[in-house]
Amino acid sequence: MNSASHEYNRQKNITKLTSENAELDDLLDGGFMPRTLYLLYGQRSVIRQIFLTLSVTAQLPRSLNGLNSKVIYVDGDVSFDPYFISQKSVTKKLNPRHVLSRILISRFFTWEQTVDIVINKMKGLEARLLLISGLTGMFDPKTQSCFGDLLKILGKLKKFALEKNAVVVVSTGYAQNSRFKPAGGKIMSHFADVIVHVLDYQNRIDFYKLKGGRFQKNIMWKSTPIPLQRNLNFWLGEP
Repeated sequence: MNSASHEYNRQKNITKLTSENAELDDLLDGGFMPRTLYLLYGQRSVIRQIFLTLSVTAQLPRSLNGLNSKVIYVDGDVSFDPYFISQKSVTKKLNPRHVLSRILISRFFTWEQTVDIVINKMKGLEARLLLISGLTGMFDPKTQSCFGDLLKILGKLKKFALEKNAVVVVSTGYAQNSRFKPAGGKIMSHFADVIVHVLDYQNRIDFYKLKGGRFQKNIMWKSTPIPLQRNLNFWLGEP
C-alpha cells in the first residue's frame, strides 16, 4: 500500500467533527479533522453560527460525530452567544448548563492580549476543539512586529492541534482593500492546513475550499437561521 492510500484509509477511520451543515461537512470530506488547523474567513454571521454550533457538537460522543470534549473559545469579535448554544444543546438532547460549563471562554480587545492569550494563557488547558474568532481583528499590517507575533501564534496553534489531537479553527476578516484575501496575508495562507472562504449572497451561501485538497465549491440555499442575541452580559475571564 502506498503512502497516499495509507493516509486515505487513516483519515477514513478518524472521527471527524460535524458542523451540522451537510454542504460544509461534505466540502471538508466528512467534517473537521483532528490535528488540523482550519481558516474560515468571509461572511462573519455565517462563520459565527458555524463556531457556535461546533461548540456544541464537539461535546457529543464520537458515535455522533463529536469529540466528547471541552471547548476553548477565544472570542475576538464578540461572537459568543450562550442563548444560541443553549438552544442548540436542547436540539441535541444535551443539558445547556452542562454544555456551557464545558466551554472555556476568553476575549481579547488588543493585539497584545491576542498574543498573550494564545502564547501564555492556554498552557495546561485540555480540550480537543479550539476556536478563535476574529484572530486578526487587532492585527496591524503596517507594524512589522505584528508579523512576528502572528508567526508565533500560528506556530502555537499548530502545536496545540498536534499535541492535543485537536481541531483548531480560526476566523478572520478580509485584508485591507480586499474582498477576497484573508487578513494576515501569506502567513495565514501558508500555516492553515485547510482554508474555506464563506460568501453570503441574497439567496444562498457559498463555501469555497481554497486549500486542503482539490479546489471545490458548494452552495447552500439559505434557511431561516436561529436568531442571535446581541449586547449580552456574561462572565468574562481568562481560560
